[in-house]
Amino acid sequence: GELFRSREIDLIQIYIQLDAVHDTLEELGELGLVQFRDLNPDASAFQRNFVNEVKRTDDMHRTLRYFNDQIQHVERYKPSAFRYVNLDDEEDSELQAPQLDSLDSLQAYFEELELELRQIEESQKVLDQNFYELTEMKHVLQQSNAMFERTPNSEGDENYGSLGHLAGIIDREKIFSFEKLLWRVTRGNLFFRHSEVPVDVFCPDKNEYREKNVFLLFYQGQNTKNRMERLCSAFSAGLYPCPKNATERQDLLSDIETRITELRTVLDKSSNRQCKLLGDVYLYGNQWKDFITKEKAIYHCMNMFEYDVGRQCLIAEGWCPTEELPTVQRALSVGTDRARAAVPSVLSVLSTTRERPTYQKTNDFTNAFQEIVDMYGIARYQEVNPGVFTIITFPFLFGVMFGDVGHGTLLLLGALALIGLWKFVKQPSETLQNALDVKWLILLMSLFSVYCGFMYNECFSLPMSLFSTNWTYGPVIVPDQLANQVDPEYVYPFGVDPLWLGSKNSLDYYNSLKMKMSVTFGVVQMTLGICLSFLNYRFFKDTKRIFCEFIPQLLFLWSVFGYMCFLIFLKWTIIWDDASRAPRILNLLTEMILSPWALSEKFTMFYGQHFIQVVLILIAAVCVPWMLLAKPLLIMRQRKQRATTVMITSIPLSRVDEDGKEIDDDNEYPELEYEEEHGGGSNDHEPDEISEVFIHQGIHTIEFVLGCISNTASYLRLWALSLAHSELSEVFWERVFLAGLQSQSAIIIFCAWSVWAVLTVGVLMGMESLSAFLHALRLHWVEFQNKFYQGDGYKFTPFSFYAVLHAEEEVI
Repeated sequence: GELFRSREIDLIQIYIQLDAVHDTLEELGELGLVQFRDLNPDASAFQRNFVNEVKRTDDMHRTLRYFNDQIQHVERYKPSAFRYVNLDDEEDSELQAPQLDSLDSLQAYFEELELELRQIEESQKVLDQNFYELTEMKHVLQQSNAMFERTPNSEGDENYGSLGHLAGIIDREKIFSFEKLLWRVTRGNLFFRHSEVPVDVFCPDKNEYREKNVFLLFYQGQNTKNRMERLCSAFSAGLYPCPKNATERQDLLSDIETRITELRTVLDKSSNRQCKLLGDVYLYGNQWKDFITKEKAIYHCMNMFEYDVGRQCLIAEGWCPTEELPTVQRALSVGTDRARAAVPSVLSVLSTTRERPTYQKTNDFTNAFQEIVDMYGIARYQEVNPGVFTIITFPFLFGVMFGDVGHGTLLLLGALALIGLWKFVKQPSETLQNALDVKWLILLMSLFSVYCGFMYNECFSLPMSLFSTNWTYGPVIVPDQLANQVDPEYVYPFGVDPLWLGSKNSLDYYNSLKMKMSVTFGVVQMTLGICLSFLNYRFFKDTKRIFCEFIPQLLFLWSVFGYMCFLIFLKWTIIWDDASRAPRILNLLTEMILSPWALSEKFTMFYGQHFIQVVLILIAAVCVPWMLLAKPLLIMRQRKQRATTVMITSIPLSRVDEDGKEIDDDNEYPELEYEEEHGGGSNDHEPDEISEVFIHQGIHTIEFVLGCISNTASYLRLWALSLAHSELSEVFWERVFLAGLQSQSAIIIFCAWSVWAVLTVGVLMGMESLSAFLHALRLHWVEFQNKFYQGDGYKFTPFSFYAVLHAEEEVI
């Protein structure tokens, strides 16, 4: 299919007239089909041709953020401020929102709007501070009436006539500390009263409502007054004039209330004006942000182009899918027509030996599986993509480890819920979006879990009697117990017979079954990986590695581990009269390797077994030096041929291929040598010293031989995880739920069920599923992909407005 190999990519060169560049890039950005190369790699960001335009878009982004901050500030105190804004008010007709056709007009609008908003903001700060001070003064005058009434007057004692007083307001949380310091500073020579303000007062400098207390101080002496004023300043307490005469206080209070009313009217008008100015930003702000982001992306691309002064054009180079070249050509024509340029843009395909990017076209279903592969490494250009096989193998191996009908069904319900939410959730949270991205992966994982659960015949650790059991042939007396016999004429249709789970040797049976299954799956998947390496070698015409690596690797794997899988299936097909006489396959293989020339009778399973084992051991022994020496010796021979060709023909060494033939310049797409030590292009070179070739090949040979053993053993994690999942499920069922069922109390039964449900969801559905997922990831990344996958390419990232805007949303 289309995912098996990456799409073909061409290096293209485009000549674009200067007056058509903007419109052309706008068309290409909408398509998202060209990945531009930087033709000015040595130039810094400040040495580019269009750095001023990029700075301008940055300034406009900053201005737009200022507008949004103002909107949030207004909405914090007026949630419905923009709900009833009339944008067609004649009062604002001199400042209309521009059309999104020019960055210049939008910038001019931003500058004018920002100037007026900042003027309003400055005036509002002054007005808010005045309103705050008048409000505090009003509370001081209102609360001081009661405090003056409770204060001894001068009529009763002539000493009070010489007392001065200070009235003010302070935060309630500071009042007690303030009072203590006053007594210490004045040594108790003062008269202090305070009362709480019944309503909170909005503080513009703190941008919040604060609880306040009004205080009244009576003192004697100027020095005491100065000390108290400094103390009030230290506690941020406001001091306000407050006449002793009640009539004067009332007149002053009336004047303050009048001024507050007038000031509130002015503030309302200023706020309404601010809302009207921000109305366009509230409605069109997201469109403006996207427009500015697109403009910045366009000028960023233009900075990567080469400027031809003589032709008054820009020269661009980039990668484009071969099949999309006609589409790109049409986009160039549309851009030229939109700009009404006299000279059309010219597109040409360049011949190159540069490493091409990898373009895997995915959809909503395949994207999650491709991401699993890409997390390990991006595929080299046009090598076999493991993502195709991961679609099935990854959820299958997960199901082998997580196999349980009940748990798989719960996971299936979760996957179906995500699929149902997919079309209805418009703006999901980041966590929900991540879950929605892998909904199809979870669906397949759950289906394979249910399938493997039926194969294991387990549902929440309980067996299911879907078919009649095979253990009904009759009892047989064995020492101290009665055991059932199996009917040799009847085979259980699918999965495991349910009576196995109730038997005393069920654990031994399941261990044997799952262990053999795990090893078999591992050998099959590793064989698939080696076969895929052959497809890579053939595609890149690397016959050297087909004969020096693919063939001996496949022979070595199957002469040892393939034979082991054969013995597993053979042992399953034999009906043993005495099960104790059945040979252990691991012991058989050990003797086969340690004593290849002799075969014990207890290990004999079929006619001609000894001869076949000797042949297989010889094949495995020959494959090791084959992998180790064949390739280095062949490279030595090819180098001698190249040197001979250079001496005879005087052709430069750089123009002679490894077969001793001159390189043809007419070959537009030279084949890239598929070497593990290469970076993917012919501009890379093999090791100069032949000793390095031998060392490198020796390392790879040792890695493969030891890897066959370790990788095969690594697949035993399928058995280990499946066993752990089954045993945990059984423990939770028997020790928690069944223990609760033995009680006659409904409350205890409900509590036991609740604990069992929490453990099932938290441990088995949460921790165990994550563990199975990570182990399946490991088996694909290491055991499978290291047989054929290089993963040292780089991703095709075209110039796309969709990608740019999506990245901008993630940053915001």
